Amino acid sequence: MYLMDCIAQAPKRVDLHDALTGRILHLPGAGTCRDDIVNTPVRYVMDDAITALCADMVRNRQDFLSGALDILRAPFPEFWVEWNETVRARLLADQPSTSLTPACSRAGILVKMDASERSGSLRVFWSKDGQSSDINPAILEFDLDAAQSPQAGWALKAPNDSLQGLFDTVSVRLDPEWDAYYRTRSSSPVHLRNLLAEAIGPAAFDFPFMLAFVLLIMAQVREIPRTDLSALNRRRIQSGRPELLEHVALTHTMFAPATECSPGASIFDRAGPRLHLVRGHLVRRGDKVFWRTSHFRGRVSGPPLQKTIRLVLPNAA
Repeated sequence: MYLMDCIAQAPKRVDLHDALTGRILHLPGAGTCRDDIVNTPVRYVMDDAITALCADMVRNRQDFLSGALDILRAPFPEFWVEWNETVRARLLADQPSTSLTPACSRAGILVKMDASERSGSLRVFWSKDGQSSDINPAILEFDLDAAQSPQAGWALKAPNDSLQGLFDTVSVRLDPEWDAYYRTRSSSPVHLRNLLAEAIGPAAFDFPFMLAFVLLIMAQVREIPRTDLSALNRRRIQSGRPELLEHVALTHTMFAPATECSPGASIFDRAGPRLHLVRGHLVRRGDKVFWRTSHFRGRVSGPPLQKTIRLVLPNAA
């Protein structure tokens, strides 16, 4: 089940045993945002390939990501996007800010933009088993045109200098009830900071990940043909189960058939450097971002390669 469907069916409050008082506390859970999820204008579901591409941008193309902030525009005033967290976690495993990320199968974010399309907030959700859902108590607020005021919340420290300018645009505050919960359980200011860091930490890398996704939306992504859920939802209603949410499944044009050469043309006809493969990559031209698909470049020097080599992706099934 998709994470958005788990949230749409989740209770608004969660029970938490208070070790200090022995009482059961009722704190806001993922279900507090279920109306926002159901009513958001568009819900995106990344496939594993585009998830890996966004993770690669956060990990290996940080300068490009930070340098493209001036042209970034969100696709909608409100949108939901979710992904396979096992794929992303594997690619970001050595990033310091992901060390506190809970083990989960799917993760997602709910983004709400202001009228400027340059500022807004996001909430982070995840599912550990594909059936239940959890919400991070942190609310990330960002303004891509100006650094956040320290009074607006807690600042996020970037894991390296390449991302610091990006992290300077975001501040974090906690849901008021969760904030009160952590404050009443802290024994000192240092203890409080540690508790807050533990609560906020897992959400830190979701901000640049969201920006990478938006840049890909601005470039070239294509929709996977939608599955008609009407018949399935009719059967679910008849059996007393809630309907599943409509959504847009996305993949990238880099995974569509490439047409680098015109009919009858050959990559060997061009004069230039030696023949080599250029991997797909994002390119910025002024105020536009587009994807340059993987292609051959150059000319062959010497006899054609006779040996057959089988190439597979690491860890491929």
